[in-house]
Amino acid sequence: MTIGRNADGRLEVVAVEGADSNTFGDVFHTRQSQPNGGPWEEWHIFNRMGARGRPSVARNSDGRLELFVAKDVPPDQPQVAQLWQLPGNHDWNGWAALPMQVKFGHDEGPVAATNSDGRLELFSTVEGLVAHNWQTRDPANPWSGWFGMGLEDESSELAVTADGDRRIHLFAKSLGRAAFFHNTLEEAGWAGWELMLSPDDVGRSLPMAAGRNADGRVELFGVGGTGQLWHKWQMRPNSVQFSNWASLGGVSTSPPAVAQNADGRLEVFARGTDGALYHIWQKVPDGEWSGWERLGGLNAVNNFGPGFSDF
Repeated sequence: MTIGRNADGRLEVVAVEGADSNTFGDVFHTRQSQPNGGPWEEWHIFNRMGARGRPSVARNSDGRLELFVAKDVPPDQPQVAQLWQLPGNHDWNGWAALPMQVKFGHDEGPVAATNSDGRLELFSTVEGLVAHNWQTRDPANPWSGWFGMGLEDESSELAVTADGDRRIHLFAKSLGRAAFFHNTLEEAGWAGWELMLSPDDVGRSLPMAAGRNADGRVELFGVGGTGQLWHKWQMRPNSVQFSNWASLGGVSTSPPAVAQNADGRLEVFARGTDGALYHIWQKVPDGEWSGWERLGGLNAVNNFGPGFSDF
């Protein structure tokens, strides 16, 4: 699952039904009926496509959402499929394949972020390396191609967001080493990977999600081995110091996904033990959290992918 915020402030949830790293599923979406809450619309299918792994969404500079997911076309040759909203409304175009064939690692697809100049950037584990691929200004070659980022780990799982200064923060969790790494895009380029300690329970977690608070502080979420949702956050906007891990409770059976509401409050979504979708949210921007509430939804959805909040 992944979450984006539409230009009118309503959150939109996208999930792949029934797919895992070896099978393929259809892509569904739902959205808030009004900004900051209210009833949610019914789930709707984009189309009957064989998506592999977890989706990711980012927002273009004009406010339109753009969705990315891995698929095998032809079989055993994974590509990145792309879907975007049309100008002036919240309708989506048909699927298109980006002109790049890659060998994805455990992450099974890219996570997406928006640079400070509005260009989209993709991150994934590609042939054993954490790598990135970004939009260019060249119409003949609209994407840069994949380039390694200096972290070799075939099993890394990724989460990405942007802070209040629009700097991209990339987090990688190594399954083999049960460790978290953090990298930041500065004006002069990527700052380099730094190790972030994690308690044992979080070290065994499913994929992460990262979001941005109303005051610009980055917040990281992960599901521990017992199903609890854990989070840690920047101590101050643009600080290099993060808090210790703290529990938000719950019993999640999927990775979390996070987005920022129109009023600045973060909201996190995850699947419960009954297969339904649950969510928890900040009561006020940058403030305390609510309890968990059942949202319902696609009980068959398996791939709740890396959540992303860039808004």
